[in-house]
Amino acid sequence: MGVRFKLGPGWLALTTWGSPKVGTYSFVSRFNRVCPSAKRFCMADDPITKLPVDVFLQSVRLKGWWHCGTEILMN
Repeated sequence: MGVRFKLGPGWLALTTWGSPKVGTYSFVSRFNRVCPSAKRFCMADDPITKLPVDVFLQSVRLKGWWHCGTEILMN
């Protein structure tokens, strides 16, 4: 038995610091609709924020790993 909540935009907030990529294009698209205010803070030279690397999927933009939220780049 699963528990399901129906939340609209604005009910959820998320802030991450130096997070790696978190999910597929489909997951990230859904998440960004539910939590449009999500922010992710990144240092420009932080290698963790570029993981996992999609070496073989560079040309196929809808596959591989993606970030959620709006990037806020720090120097």
